[in-house]
Amino acid sequence: MIASLKIAPVSAQTVSKLTRSLDRAVKAFHQRPLKDEWAYLFLDGVSLRVRRPSGRQRVQMLVAYGVRLDGSRQLLAFLRSAGESQAAWKGCCRICTDAGCKARTCG
Repeated sequence: MIASLKIAPVSAQTVSKLTRSLDRAVKAFHQRPLKDEWAYLFLDGVSLRVRRPSGRQRVQMLVAYGVRLDGSRQLLAFLRSAGESQAAWKGCCRICTDAGCKARTCG
């Protein structure tokens, strides 16, 4: 049997503070300097299902991963997008190049 969870209501002020904090964290992530140490760059479009007040919806995310020669990988950038158009991918790659990645794919 699964126990039901009781979740206390969260104030609008708490949600706003959390949102501002997350926005700052995302901005800092995208502005951090990247070393140009990638043997491979993988670009992928990911479709996520998120819960909204109007119901579940799909959200498209573009992600860029760098893979080093030793096989370790790192998330370099992500961007919410309406789809995988060339312009959207250029926006995702711009995040990487602005941070210092010099991959030819993103030029």
